[in-house]
Parts: sequence; structure tokens; C-alpha cells
Amino acid sequence: MLNLHFDNNKYICKTIYDLKDFPKDAGFNWDGTIKAWTTSSYIMVSNILADLKEYKEPFSTTPAFDYQADIAKKALAKRVAAASKTSSNFKVPAPVGLDYLPYQKAGIQYAVEKGNALIADEMGLGKTIQAIGVINYKDAKKVLVICPTTLKSNWKRELKKWLVNPKTAESVSIIAGSAKIDPLREYAVDIFTYGIVGKNAEVLAASNYDYVIFDESHYMKNPKAKRTIDCLAVPSKNFIALTGTPFLNNPFEIFTVAHKLAPEAFKSYGSFGYRYCSGVFEPKIHPQFLKNMNELQVKLKEAGMIRRLKKDVLTELPDKIHSVVPMPCDHASLKIAIKGEKDVIVKTHKLYQGLIKVMNKYDPISPTYRKAAQDMKDLRSDFMSQLALVRRLSAVAKAPLVAEYIQEAVESQGKVVFFAHHQEVLDLIESTLHQSGIKTTRIDGKVPPAQRGARVDEFQNGDAQVFIGSIKACAEGITLTASSTVMFGEMDWTPAKMVQCEDRCHRIGQKNSVNIVNLVIENSVDDYLTTVLHNKKIVISTLLNEGEEQEAEFIDFDMFDIFKYFGLSKAESQAA
Repeated sequence: MLNLHFDNNKYICKTIYDLKDFPKDAGFNWDGTIKAWTTSSYIMVSNILADLKEYKEPFSTTPAFDYQADIAKKALAKRVAAASKTSSNFKVPAPVGLDYLPYQKAGIQYAVEKGNALIADEMGLGKTIQAIGVINYKDAKKVLVICPTTLKSNWKRELKKWLVNPKTAESVSIIAGSAKIDPLREYAVDIFTYGIVGKNAEVLAASNYDYVIFDESHYMKNPKAKRTIDCLAVPSKNFIALTGTPFLNNPFEIFTVAHKLAPEAFKSYGSFGYRYCSGVFEPKIHPQFLKNMNELQVKLKEAGMIRRLKKDVLTELPDKIHSVVPMPCDHASLKIAIKGEKDVIVKTHKLYQGLIKVMNKYDPISPTYRKAAQDMKDLRSDFMSQLALVRRLSAVAKAPLVAEYIQEAVESQGKVVFFAHHQEVLDLIESTLHQSGIKTTRIDGKVPPAQRGARVDEFQNGDAQVFIGSIKACAEGITLTASSTVMFGEMDWTPAKMVQCEDRCHRIGQKNSVNIVNLVIENSVDDYLTTVLHNKKIVISTLLNEGEEQEAEFIDFDMFDIFKYFGLSKAESQAA
């Protein structure tokens, strides 16, 4: 028999040994002093009640449990609803001529009431403005903003624009290197990049900030990294974390912020990993190992995460339309490049087959098998390195053809945004378009942050017809709504990076449907990537509990998949 009780601010589960998995799997902890399973979280209680109902397992409860559980259930529902609220009449000070949208007021209200918060709205919904709204409402005099280097100028501009207290606005400054600042200043809004926080630990600790804002907080995803440790160590009365994609590749990326929000709910990296990733501690977690995702979302919302989607709060914002343009491989340079890709794949496949034969022949515990398994791991790593080299050559080879597509789009649709990865590709596209009389503006890793705003303005408000950007440098902090056409000249293995680039156009201010075009060579590796890109996006959506295709199958990349795509592997065992 299993009994549920409430005493001393804890839910208590007493059960026979054979039923111990019910409280254990629900997230209760064993308390040896009272020889029972306990938890202070109603979320875990809801887990065990659901499991008991599903398996039709008899149980009993005490009046104290029933009374407290009913109160907690209603309170939790209210908190979770607040974490997804899309409208509010909350009165927030704003500069003359400016105002917050209803859902932004709801986000500001939520962060104000929670004290510490993670604003995890989908990209393009104005997280920066909401954070500044909190500052305005609280009339905070001392604020520290920690952000990526590429966003510091944007933060300065937005703070100057939105802060209502003139003294606070006047105190906004970007700090570089070792800071020479007075920690006793009455007003201070300091903008630091993640990389220099550690160098200024002493003065930051003495500054007594009202708020610390962690922009793009997934930069602190590694709890052991010095950058993370330095940033989280900065003392403040409250903090706000901002990120549009809390889980880029796996739930671990949100642990550090979750722990800072609710250290009792998210006690350790290890327990987090076992609870939500089946104990798989890898840089990337396959969806089959993810578990208790609904529980994680509820716990995050209870702890202080607010998450709204564009489709929920901006009904006027058009959907993105994705398409693939397969370019024919009919140029000599393209044929050579694609042959290079195929040669790498064929060569690797032969080595793969040999290792598979060995692994099928020997027992997994034998030294021969273990060596073959290590060789397989090394083969995969070498395969990815070689693919990167030949894909660069393919991207360069197709650049002239890509430029033609861009020219046609400019003629028929107006302004165009183009993204690629390699500098050679960006250079070729830029020079070809210039020769055709098309004016461009460009942002890549070589453009100083201070110049980014002017480059964007050339496209948004000037006569630049094409914006050329690198995928890595343009994923954050810029708005390109002057165009409704986005073209990718190269694919990326991480779909979140491409989604971030797409959302430079698909954000507040966009009045048209955004057309995203992937330009690929037929039968190339990029062509293959377009077939799995959609599935990889589904994983991101599932982790955040959004989208209608959550149950769709995810097809991860491995060597067997790519061999099969190119018609090489048919019946071998999958071992990579």
C-alpha cells in the first residue's frame, strides 16, 4: 500500500519496497531519518498522482495532504499561467512617444513580481526592451548588462532610447578591458562583455548593482567554464537572464540559469542530467534520452522563466516559408567540387565497412572489438573534418551561381538578405554583385561592433539592396526587416544558428511573409542537410513544448545515414 501525507512543509510518501519506483520516478527524495520519500514540490506530487492513476495502483491520502495539495495545485496553475501570459495592463513608465506592447507589459510584470527571471521569449519579441522596462518600473539606479561583444552597441542604443530616468540614461557606458570605474557611483548602467567580467571581479563585487542582466544567457551554458563562474559570481539585488533559445542542443544549456533561479529545485548538474537526460552527459543529447520534459518546463516556469511565441503574441507577424532551390551541377567547377565530396564519402565508406565486419565478428568485450570501436569514433571525427574542407570548396564553386539567383531576386522582389559561412563565399558574392551594379552592405566577424549599426542602417533605411552576412556573426542583435527574402548559400549542422539568422527578418516590424531559400547543389552534402534540417528543428521545438509537429520523428546525423543517402549503405549494421 502507498500513502501520501503532508507534514512540516513536506509531502511524504510511505510505501512498501515493491512500490518504491513510484515516488522515486516522480522525483521524491529518500529521507532515511523518517524512512519515507519526501518532496517540497507539488510538481513531483502531480507526477506521482498521474503515475498512480495511469497504472491503477491503489493508494491513500490524509486530510492534511488533500488540503495542501489542493491549495498547491491552484497556486501552481496560476504561476504557470503567468509565465505564458500574452497581455497585461500593467503600468510601466516609458519615454514620450514610446510604449510597450501588451505581451511585453506582461513580461515586465512577471519579472518584477518574481524578482529574478529568465525572459525566454522567441527571438524578435523584444526581450531587451522588457528588461529595460523592469529597470524603469523599479527605478533601478545601478545596472550591469553582460552581453556578447556583438551586442554591446545595441544595448547602449536601446538603453539610451528607453530609459526614463535622465540620470540613469546619462550613466550608460560600454566598459572595455580592465575597468576604471567608481563602485560608489549613485547612478551606473555598465555594459560589459562576457570575456572581461573576470578581469573586473573586484570592482564589480563592490558596485552593489540593483540588477544584473545576462543577455544571451546560453553563453553561460557550461557551469565549469571560467566565464560562467565569473559572471554568476557578480553580486546584485536581482538578476534577469535573456535568451531566445534556452536549449540550443540539449537541456544542460539552461542548467546554470535554472540553478541560479531556483537552487533548491535544480540542485546539481548531475541530478539534473539523470532526471532529464537519462544520465547521458554529452555535448549533444539524442531526443530518445530526453525525459520528463513537461516537468522541466513547469519547474522552469515556476522558478521564473517566461516564454511566449510569435504566433501567440503577434498574430500580425507572417509565417516563414521555407523552400529549397536545388542548383544543377552542370558547371565544370561544380562537378569537380561535388566529386570531391563524393570521393571523401566513398573512401570513408570503405573504411566503415571494414570496421563493421570486425565489430560484427568479435565479442563487444574483446580487445579487437574495442579497438575497432575506437577506430570508428576516430573515423567519424576525421570524416567530419574532411567534409568541412570539401564543403568549403563546393560553396566557393557554386558562389557565382548563387550570385545569379540573388540578382534575380533583387530584380523581382527588392531587397535580399544573404547568409553564408566562409569568407571566400562572402567575398565572391560581394564582388559579383558589385560588378552587376548592385549595392551591398556586409557584416562578418571582421566588422567591429561599433560599425554594425551603421551597416544595418544602410540596408534598413539606405539604398543597399543586399545584406551579406556570415551565419556566425549575424545570429544575434540585428534587425533586417527591410527584406522579406532570406537566402542561405551554405547549410549549417546546427539548425538553431540558421533559425537565428532567419529571425533577423522575421521579427517585430516585418509586414510580409518571409521567404527563406536554401540554395544547394543537387546531390551534395548540403542537399542532404536540407533533408534533416526540418527534423533537427523539431527537436528544438519539442524541448520548448511548442509547434504542432512535436511527435514527428527526429533523424539524427550519423555516418550510416549519409552513406545511405548517397546510395552506399544498405544492410550494414549502424555503428556510428
